[in-house]
Amino acid sequence: QQRLPRAVLVDHESPRPEPGVARHAGETNDFSKVRLGVAGLELSADGEYLYYHALVGRTLYRVPTELLLDPDAGAEAVAQAVENLGTTGSAMDGLKFNHGTGELFMAALEYNAVFVRRANGDIETLVADRRLRWPDSLALANDGYLYLTASAKHLKRPYAKRTTTDKPGYVLKVSLEYLEIAALAAREAEEAQRALEESQALAAAANQRVESARQTAEAEAQVAH
Repeated sequence: QQRLPRAVLVDHESPRPEPGVARHAGETNDFSKVRLGVAGLELSADGEYLYYHALVGRTLYRVPTELLLDPDAGAEAVAQAVENLGTTGSAMDGLKFNHGTGELFMAALEYNAVFVRRANGDIETLVADRRLRWPDSLALANDGYLYLTASAKHLKRPYAKRTTTDKPGYVLKVSLEYLEIAALAAREAEEAQRALEESQALAAAANQRVESARQTAEAEAQVAH
C-alpha cells in the first residue's frame, strides 16, 4: 500500500527552537534570527523509534514509527506518544546510532564537538576540536572511523552577521577505537585520582586521631604529675 507523506507534530513544542537557548555555534556568531527546528533525525536499530533533536535546542526526543506510518493516527495520538529523553547539553545537528552498541553520536554545535549518548542514557564528550566547525552529517564506516562534515556555515551569512571565512567545508574522520582507548585511560585516571584523594583523607583522619591521642596523653601526664 502506497503511503503518502504527511506532516506531524506541527503544533508540538518538541521540533521547535527552544526559548532561552543560546543560539550560537562555537564561541561566537549568534544566529538567533534564523528560525531553525529539527535537524537531527535517526532511527533506532529495530526501527521502532525515530529520534530527533531541534538544532536550536538541548533536548532529545523520540516517537514510535508505528504511529508515524499509520495514516489514521491523529495529531493528538502522535503528540501524546512523544518521549522527552532529557537534556543533551548543547544545540545539535546530525545524529547517528551505533547499532552495534546502542550509542547515539550527536554533533554538538556549541562545543565544536561530538557527544555520545551511551546505551544507559549517560552523555559524554566523544571528541572536541576547534576544527569541528559546525559538525554535521555523521556516518559510521566499516573501517572503524566516524566520518563527519565541518561546514563552518555559522561563519557565513545568513547565520553570521557578516562572513568571516571563505574556506569551504571539509570532511573529517576520527577513530572510534582510539577514542575509546583515550576515554578508558581518562576514566582510569579519574578513578586513580579519587582513590588518591580518599587515601589522603584517611591519612589525614589517622594523623588527627594520633595528634588527639598525643594531646590527651600529655594532659593526663600533667594531671598525674
